[in-house]
Amino acid sequence: MTPSAPTELPIRLRPWQRLGVRIGALFVAVTLLAVGLAGIVIYERQKRDLEETLGTLLLNIARTGALLVAACLALVAVYALLGALGVTSNYATISVGQRLVNDFRSELYAHLQRLSLAFHSRRQVGDLLYRLTSDTFAIQSRVK
Repeated sequence: MTPSAPTELPIRLRPWQRLGVRIGALFVAVTLLAVGLAGIVIYERQKRDLEETLGTLLLNIARTGALLVAACLALVAVYALLGALGVTSNYATISVGQRLVNDFRSELYAHLQRLSLAFHSRRQVGDLLYRLTSDTFAIQSRVK
């Protein structure tokens, strides 16, 4: 039996991996859409204001200042949206990871309950507890 490659996930983790990829793709798509829409809105507003400003020349200096303020506020809003999407993405990733580890712990506990009493009497209590703790911690650190 040959050891598996370190980048290959066990079969139990593959559905969770697909969910993580979908969440990541959704995050990228929403981010690109938000930045694109904000860019289009800013461009159209600047274009309209620039045409008006060139038409009336120096009389619209106040409008240009307002346009700069609006552009700055739009930029702040875009970065606030990106931050909110980042927090949402981190929350979703952590939530999926915690559910995965919880499912694994439940299955492991159920398996230990199904083992015979003779198995448990042959093993030392500390050995079983150590293996349970270290195995679940290893999976939890791999998921993060």
